[in-house]
Amino acid sequence: EPSARAKKDHKDWITSSFDGMPSIAVLTFLSELQMNVKQAEGEVLNDLAKNIDLKDIRVNELSAFVVPQSNMVMKGVPYKANIIMAAVDTTQRPRIVINGKELPSEKNGLYEVGTGASGTYKFDGFIELMDRSGLPVRRNFSQEYTVMEPMATVAPFWMDVLYAGVQNMLTIAVPGVASQDVQATVVSGGTLTPSGKDWVAVPSPSLIGQKFIISVSAKVNGTQQFIARKELRIRPLPEPLAFISYTDQNGAPKVFRKGVIARSILLGTQGIKASIDDGILNIPFQVLSFRTMSVDAMGNVTPEMSSGANFSPRQIEQMRRMTRGTILIISGIKAKGPDGIERDLYPMEVRIN
Repeated sequence: EPSARAKKDHKDWITSSFDGMPSIAVLTFLSELQMNVKQAEGEVLNDLAKNIDLKDIRVNELSAFVVPQSNMVMKGVPYKANIIMAAVDTTQRPRIVINGKELPSEKNGLYEVGTGASGTYKFDGFIELMDRSGLPVRRNFSQEYTVMEPMATVAPFWMDVLYAGVQNMLTIAVPGVASQDVQATVVSGGTLTPSGKDWVAVPSPSLIGQKFIISVSAKVNGTQQFIARKELRIRPLPEPLAFISYTDQNGAPKVFRKGVIARSILLGTQGIKASIDDGILNIPFQVLSFRTMSVDAMGNVTPEMSSGANFSPRQIEQMRRMTRGTILIISGIKAKGPDGIERDLYPMEVRIN
């Protein structure tokens, strides 16, 4: 390229630079020019090399990892996992912040948290490293996990029954799936509704002896999956028993079904009650009516009718006239349970003390 002087004299660069110059001076000038060009080339290459990986993270170790979507997989559901290779820099540990709290460096990236209650939980944060220029490189993350109740199913062979017309509490669980992702429907037999973590089944009284069929599904990996079908037998409620409820001299509640009772206690009660209370079920019944018959020393029988579940005035007067050792028979007891079915209950024989 012609110099400013050459342009002024209307000469090219060669003529302007070397015309009249001794050959030794020409060689010296050319050698200096070559050195300047090579120095400029080196500075350009060095600057380019320094900026090629300015934002890169230097690594010195490669490891293989398997990252499953879940460690628990049900039969029929595909197992899914990402197989990745991760590069790490063993000379510096990344800074990890989870839910606003920094993870200690001695944990080496291991995040641990207590699992006090079941359900689905979420945590998020960021991981940060320094690049070659000393500036932080940050990446955000977010993750969900599910905590399940420890489960064990113990089902005696003859206990797979539901009682018709009443609320039967059921526990329906799918291992590996949170309770809120478990769904159940009735194929036939009555109604089934959720109640907190449990379910309430009410079989129809008209289907006694038939099957209560439940279909269970669950959300697995974002997809609703059929899990199982369960059949339970529909049985009528066991027969309730009539009783007299009273409190003893210490104020403790007592239940009298048969035997000897003081007349003062009998007169202090309003009437009789009925329920199923066999240690498994505890279901009250509504007493509709009953009949009392007193037997005197001569063997004479005097019947009197109640006022619903309560003693009628004539029955109270009947009990007042009874003496020690006489018998009061409570029979014709009619009661209705929550299933709406009216039943005839076993009679009670009471001996006055």
